[in-house]
Amino acid sequence: MDHRSMLREQIIEKYIKPLDLYKENACIAVQGGLARGTFTADSDIDIVMLFETGEEGSKVFKGVLNKFGKRYDVRHIYIDQCQPIKWLDKIRYIYCKETIILKDRNDLFQNLIKQAVMSKEEQLDLIVRTLKKLENKGIVIGRGKLREWRGLKYEDPVDYWVKKGDLLAGHGRLNECITLIIKMIYALNKEFTPSSKGRFNFLRELAWLPDNFYQHLEVIMCYRDFSLNEFWRRVTSLDLLLNSCITRALELELVPLNISWHYKKINSNLYSDNTKGENNDDLDQKL
Repeated sequence: MDHRSMLREQIIEKYIKPLDLYKENACIAVQGGLARGTFTADSDIDIVMLFETGEEGSKVFKGVLNKFGKRYDVRHIYIDQCQPIKWLDKIRYIYCKETIILKDRNDLFQNLIKQAVMSKEEQLDLIVRTLKKLENKGIVIGRGKLREWRGLKYEDPVDYWVKKGDLLAGHGRLNECITLIIKMIYALNKEFTPSSKGRFNFLRELAWLPDNFYQHLEVIMCYRDFSLNEFWRRVTSLDLLLNSCITRALELELVPLNISWHYKKINSNLYSDNTKGENNDDLDQKL
């Protein structure tokens, strides 16, 4: 057991198990810095209590608690009132990657987390949505060489705003593109994108990154000015990252033959089934 794990166990034994809350007939997990391993002596302690019904948890404390010189943020989840597949991506990331179960009953918490894990279908849909949005901003595979690729048509040039004489807007568009590519990289690792607070930092934990990723990221993120030369220098790195991502997606069979058709299909399903966006007060983490 490493030092951080030992310290976590000490905090759990000293500050969580003595709580009256811990004696409740509920499944209990920790999140936040304590689960991530980034906690300090001054960190809040984030506790999630899982109940089968809202009625079961209605008489149990939730909210902010100050005790033992610590500040606790206690949240409830009710199985009869939540569907993990409807949670926002950043919430699903927390439950899949930043949750440590302390008490479980009949594997209720473990099963809840399993429902929050990204499915193969969701992985494919995320890749498709990202590729389509990048196409809309002019970042496309084979740009300048192909007129169409797997249903994507290259009609919106990446330098649309440059041609209009607005280099600032052109650079702003590239900032949006790197955000989309980061989202695609997480999806290629079968992970949801975390909140902006940790999005770049947690990239280091991913099993796969594009070739020379940090070198290209530095070019894209650390541009020296809003000049035309810097614009095209950044576009070159974005192109190389996209090509690497598409190569990986093809290896994983995550690129449909017609991306535009698939994009229309998933958008139709998304709005007709309302399969995204559940975000009640207890799920809305401090992100």
